[in-house]
Amino acid sequence: MAFERLLCEVLGLEVIITDIDDTLVAVGNRAVESLKQIGIEATPEDWEEKFDALKQKAKQSQEDRDKVSQFFKMFLDDAFTHLDAPHRAIYDFIRILASKSSLPVVAVSGRPEKMINSAMKVLKGIPLTDIILKPEGQRMLKAPEYKVDAIKRKNYIPKFVIDDEPTVLDAIGKEWPDAVLYKAHNGSIVPYFSKDQT
Repeated sequence: MAFERLLCEVLGLEVIITDIDDTLVAVGNRAVESLKQIGIEATPEDWEEKFDALKQKAKQSQEDRDKVSQFFKMFLDDAFTHLDAPHRAIYDFIRILASKSSLPVVAVSGRPEKMINSAMKVLKGIPLTDIILKPEGQRMLKAPEYKVDAIKRKNYIPKFVIDDEPTVLDAIGKEWPDAVLYKAHNGSIVPYFSKDQT
């Protein structure tokens, strides 16, 4: 893996870029358990709505701001990642895509670097060349900015990109207009065209 990664970085080779959370795995159960730890009951279907309501309250309340911080501390930790549910169809898609295209696979995730162990477990079975997790110093960067910067720093050229966030896909499509984009949603993927590709 290290030699192939070095070749990609030095030569600027095309790669397949995949996200992890809400792309390869559903994080709803991890989010529900993290919310439960701060006294908020939720389900995998409504946790985002409950969390958005908490963030709104946090604008007015220090207590709720503390709860938001506590949520992220637990959610962005390996303690509850065993609750994540894999999206097998997306795993299969990436494996087939890698086999048919002969391109290396690179995971670029907003998970902090301390979550490397759980990230590697998630990626088991995928022919992985590199994994990029978010450094502590970039913790406050929004996902689109962070991911574009991470890909550019490694000198990768995204040929195929699978992510669940339209803002990330738009940012990558703007930087690399020839990239083929796919949006992941609830375990399935659909072709996606960024604003700069239409």
